[in-house]
Amino acid sequence: MDEHSVDEAFRNKWFKYRDKWYKERLDEYNKDTPEEERFSDEIFPKSYSLNVIYVQKELGAQTEEEKAFCKKALGSFVASNMIQFSDKEIPFMVSARGVPEKMIKDSYMFLRENPGFIDSTPDKKSGCFIATATFEDYNAPEVIFFRKWRDETLMKSISGRLFIHYYYKITPVISAMITRNRSLKKISKSFLLKVIQSLRK
Repeated sequence: MDEHSVDEAFRNKWFKYRDKWYKERLDEYNKDTPEEERFSDEIFPKSYSLNVIYVQKELGAQTEEEKAFCKKALGSFVASNMIQFSDKEIPFMVSARGVPEKMIKDSYMFLRENPGFIDSTPDKKSGCFIATATFEDYNAPEVIFFRKWRDETLMKSISGRLFIHYYYKITPVISAMITRNRSLKKISKSFLLKVIQSLRK
């Protein structure tokens, strides 16, 4: 996808819409699907669909560039979902109406070869593992600061999104260690407070 085909504000509208849509589908899935049936190979997977025309309308796409971006973004989202579903990282499938199969296939092949570009799903990236483990509260001011920094700064660049992707692959183990170890928690708290102080300058 051409990162420069639309302005930053429009891209951010897509990310917010995508994350809100996914979170709503995840809540719906969890409500309707018994826990023992999730990720089951014996049960036909649940699928949710997005229509590109509806997405364009929701984002207020007016120019041809914005409409084309919506189509490419949705194709990439579906391709990411296909990979994460097959890797059992998420429990349901996403399909798209109005997006050419070739566009989805090309995105799929690119993402398989470049896994660092795969978007983390909202449920996986909604919290900051290390900060939450350190400050022991998802809604602690420090945790909120890091979530805001992630969403408003890191998510706006390819390098930032790559960092987020690998962060969420590596940090769950570290977070578990911090949770169980008071000394590590103390060291982590001191370090994160210095990071916050530095980022605020």
